[in-house]
Amino acid sequence: MRTGKIHALQDNPQDTPDVGNLLLDVHSSLGRIPIKDATITLSYTGDPNNTLEEITTDASGQTETLSLNAPPLEYSMEPGQSQPYSEYTVRVTAPGYEPVDISGIEVLPTATAIQEVTMEPIEDVETAQPIVIGPHTLYGTYPPKIPED
Repeated sequence: MRTGKIHALQDNPQDTPDVGNLLLDVHSSLGRIPIKDATITLSYTGDPNNTLEEITTDASGQTETLSLNAPPLEYSMEPGQSQPYSEYTVRVTAPGYEPVDISGIEVLPTATAIQEVTMEPIEDVETAQPIVIGPHTLYGTYPPKIPED
């Protein structure tokens, strides 16, 4: 068992947790460029200070598919007071990008949740130089202009 409400499922023997999946797709806000080696820290929303997993993204900006505890599938089959999904929180960090926190990612049993994460690049004020485009200039030898009437 991991944390939070899932822990409470152990109190009732017929309520055994199921498994849901989570995949994260991390990319830059500039042209959806995948971000390699972004660090993902996963925790349960009810206990955000307790890290469950820490993984990194691959060259395509995606994580491996994580198998996570979710409430029993029966909870989603009939209306009731039990929450039919687990809620997780992720923190995504990558060099050169602002950190991103997402809480309340819902993971249902027997399903794969895909969470897209868009990261904003950090502008380095010291190295950012203005781009100056000079006046239009023609270089080369051209024949004289033909006189007009």
